Amino acid sequence: MQAIEEAPAAGTALVPLNRIRVETALSRFPIHRLAKKDTITIDLQQTAENGEADFKWEVTYNQKHGQPGPLAYKIDTLIVNRRIDESGRPLPGIVKLGSLTELCASLGIGDSGENRANLRKALHQNASAYITAKIRYRTKTGKERWSEIGYTRYSVVFTGEMLPDGKVADAVYIIPNPSYADLLNHVEVRPLDYDYLMQLAPGPQRFYELLSFQVYGALASGRPRAKMRYSEYCDFAPQTRYPDFDRVKKQMYKIHAPHRQAGYIVKVEYDQTVDVEGAPDWEMLYTPGPKAIVEFEAFTRRQNRPSTDNPALSPTGAGQGAALIAADGGDAATPLLAELTRRGIAERKAKELLAQLKPGQEVMDQLEYVDSLVAKDARGKIANPPGLYILYLRDNVMPPPDFLTSRKRQLHAQAKKDRQGEQVRRDQLTSDYQAYCTEETKRFIREELPPAEYAELFNRHRRANRALFKDTPDAQLDELTEGTVRSEVQESGRVRLMAFEEFVTENAAVLP
Repeated sequence: MQAIEEAPAAGTALVPLNRIRVETALSRFPIHRLAKKDTITIDLQQTAENGEADFKWEVTYNQKHGQPGPLAYKIDTLIVNRRIDESGRPLPGIVKLGSLTELCASLGIGDSGENRANLRKALHQNASAYITAKIRYRTKTGKERWSEIGYTRYSVVFTGEMLPDGKVADAVYIIPNPSYADLLNHVEVRPLDYDYLMQLAPGPQRFYELLSFQVYGALASGRPRAKMRYSEYCDFAPQTRYPDFDRVKKQMYKIHAPHRQAGYIVKVEYDQTVDVEGAPDWEMLYTPGPKAIVEFEAFTRRQNRPSTDNPALSPTGAGQGAALIAADGGDAATPLLAELTRRGIAERKAKELLAQLKPGQEVMDQLEYVDSLVAKDARGKIANPPGLYILYLRDNVMPPPDFLTSRKRQLHAQAKKDRQGEQVRRDQLTSDYQAYCTEETKRFIREELPPAEYAELFNRHRRANRALFKDTPDAQLDELTEGTVRSEVQESGRVRLMAFEEFVTENAAVLP
């Protein structure tokens, strides 16, 4: 180890979290320069061991408007991403950002003519940044997409200009590029603390966006530290890369300082190594602090953790945080992995399933429901029980709303004991929201989906399910097929569903 940075021993004041959900496909790649001056070339590529491109990412800029800088970065991450998150899915064709005065207030800058002019310029910079890329990303259904893209993400319309529907804009709007909107409608999202993002300067903010991927994976799998290579951080931030450790440490110390002060990280260790070309490099190892742990707890709704030598890093419980387990970072001792393997699923496949879970997916509910199907199969018609478990988890097929899982029984018992408990209300809303999504999808299928299209979907899914479960009784196969069809229709984005937070707002007041 070259050196260690440690946070002060003083306690950290932790406040309730204001969540923003950010797409996971493009946000890990850089678009903006974070330095106030100069320009920086963004042209990244990585080749896999077989010689094929692992990813290619290049951003070019309009000569008139210039390269998006720190202000454009703040607008994209704090304003545009917030409005996109609030818009729900499918994303509407026009997204309102607000007036320039409102944008100044949201960014905490004075409402002056100069600042409004700077906002206009930064918005034009964002809208004209052209992305050429070949990337892989995971959809909300857990499928991996290989996408080759070449586009600007959105257009911008200012107050007084004409919108596509012929109306005069009463504020600043963006019009998402159709290909960009399609990506946003289908890609996985991840949560970040919006208020924390607001407090950070562009460099530390970008660090938080990138390191949070690694921190979540470490906490989910019970590992004591998250890690990130210095060279990779410099590429994806982007920032100047130095070849000597003195300048590396000084550079990163400034980036780390607000996160150590906030308690997001408590220790940083450097392990010297070299990159693929033999140039000096450093593996940076981060010990998550209390703020990182509180974020993980809040965003994954973990509760009733088993006690360990380090409770803050204990393995994730049933259905809580499993979606954040990295494909190659799962701990063989985690409870969910043990639950899957004892049901006959190979460990490698189990880790793959856990790495692909959807946000809020209740794994134990699905496992217990399949348990009930297997238990009722007295004649042994289910010839491949592990395959049935895999199907329910992979396609996120929900158990019937009236199926009483152990989690629901615990929630009911807790609700009876303490009707005013905030966590109980939240979990009850989660259960209600899942039932709402299921019923809305059923309504859509019943009232809006053409019967011929449903028949085609049903027959296609039934053939696929029959191939997996050759001896399953017809009635049980039909029930399974109805569930997999509902899952595909719901994930297609055609069913207009309230976002969970909107559902909470509309329903929280009526809870007992």
